[in-house]
Amino acid sequence: MAELELEPYAASVHWHFAAARPPETWQQMLTAFLDNLGMACTADSKCVLGHIKFFARLPHGGYLRGSKISPHYPADLEVKGGTSPFAQLQMSLNVLVYGLPLQEAQQIVRQVGTAAAAEAGGEMEIFTAQADHQHEH
Repeated sequence: MAELELEPYAASVHWHFAAARPPETWQQMLTAFLDNLGMACTADSKCVLGHIKFFARLPHGGYLRGSKISPHYPADLEVKGGTSPFAQLQMSLNVLVYGLPLQEAQQIVRQVGTAAAAEAGGEMEIFTAQADHQHEH
């Protein structure tokens, strides 16, 4: 794995729907998002999944967190507190995949997230993304 470069990707992702949904519905959608993201990030057999994770505070208290450490095992999601339905969620997302260039990671997150939101009848936006700190002069 010494030859595999790591270009971590971090983003603030905003999910929103026209109507409020219970936390269980969010959990199902975001589990599928993480599972699909893990598979897409490792579609090139040269890439190795390190860790994909997110954290989001729930609008009425509590939090939702998710983790994916292998494309071969299901994502792990946890909801703590907050049982009221909600229509929007802002999450911090981190993608650590060895051998996956930063720009490809950005594109994959956008494609997989947009598809997950559309399938569930909502929208996903990436507000901020980690900048590539290698500058050419």
